[in-house]
Formats: sequence, structure tokens, C-alpha cells
Amino acid sequence: MNTPQSLPSLCPPIFLRIGDRKEAVSLMQIVRFQSERNYTRVYLTDGRQVLMAKTLGAFERLLPSSFVRIHRSHLVNHSFISHWVDSPLKNTLVLTNGQVLTIANRRIKEFTEMNHRLRHKA
Repeated sequence: MNTPQSLPSLCPPIFLRIGDRKEAVSLMQIVRFQSERNYTRVYLTDGRQVLMAKTLGAFERLLPSSFVRIHRSHLVNHSFISHWVDSPLKNTLVLTNGQVLTIANRRIKEFTEMNHRLRHKA
């Protein structure tokens, strides 16, 4: 699995409820977030998925700009983007773990601008 390079090393961890305890998770361990109504599923680099009772928007407000909203249901850690396919019919994003996500048409401009900015920053 790739190790993110673009996240600031001083970013504090976030706490996720895993089982009966809260675990500090580094942002470098989070691949993406997926909305499930008023809950959010957090996908970690070790393959675990954690369902949190917090909306995707709430997580988005807490995270640095290296996490990008590509769809109303998806917030992705830029460091885990392998590549994206720009097509007139459907824009897709491929993550380093092989997951394929759709980029919403209304978010493609914002995504390409952010992608360009973060790629040239690294």
C-alpha cells in the first residue's frame, strides 16, 4: 500500500469508535470516507471499515484540503489516488487499493483544479 506523502506530518489523528473503544487513527491510515445517510463508513489502509455516527459533511469540515469531495457520497484522501479517467460519459477515480469511484459531473472541475494544485505542491 502506498504511504501518503502530501499530508502534513503535524495533523492530529482522529478518533474512531472501533468495537468498544475509541482508537486514534492517523490521517495517513484513512483511504476514504463514504456516506451512508447520517452515518459515514471510514475505509482504512489495513482493510478495516468503520461505521461512524457522523455525517460526511462533518468529517469534511475537520479534514485538511488533501481530502477531496468527489461525489455527494465520497470523500477521498488524495494520497491514495492512483489515476482518474476523464470520459464524456463517466469520470472515474481509481485508488491505489484498486477501488473505482465515480466523480460527480458537478465536482469534476473542482477535482481537476485540486488535483493539479496538490500534484504540483508535492
